[in-house]
Amino acid sequence: MRLSILQSAALTRRQREVYDRLAQGPRQAVGGPFIAWLRSPELADRAGRLGDFLRFESSLPNTIIEIAILMIARSWNSSFVWCTHAPLALEAGVSQGQIDAIENGIDPDFVSDSERSTYALITELLETKRVSEATWNEAHEHLGEQEMVELLGLAGYYMMVVMTIVAVDFAQDEPRA
Repeated sequence: MRLSILQSAALTRRQREVYDRLAQGPRQAVGGPFIAWLRSPELADRAGRLGDFLRFESSLPNTIIEIAILMIARSWNSSFVWCTHAPLALEAGVSQGQIDAIENGIDPDFVSDSERSTYALITELLETKRVSEATWNEAHEHLGEQEMVELLGLAGYYMMVVMTIVAVDFAQDEPRA
């Protein structure tokens, strides 16, 4: 890893405030990209608050959240994010077969229209860096406007998460096959 974990005694007052808020928040831990982001306590604080909203307070169902996160983890070959979120996806109601399909780059067999259209939207966005009118309209029909915006925010947030993890070279973030 290119950055060491900051020692408790070495934290500035502001870093300690942010660290404590994160540790006591819904994550109950300070890890992953926050190891890097704490060097900029304002970034860590604001990113943490955004992540808290997107994962724990948004209008998106947990299944949609976890499907999108797994897709981004797979796209970036991020073992760290994958290993963190695969169990959360299972807990949220994503089947093991669907998780395995995402991991292996195979279209999952989703029953729900909202899950299927989420998968199509995120796939197209990751692969083409665009979203066609047909894909947008399909997802919009099954998710709604607020959910679409929050899904895109979640995708962007997790791109930032995986980019940080990859750049910092987390030892446990070995590329996935």
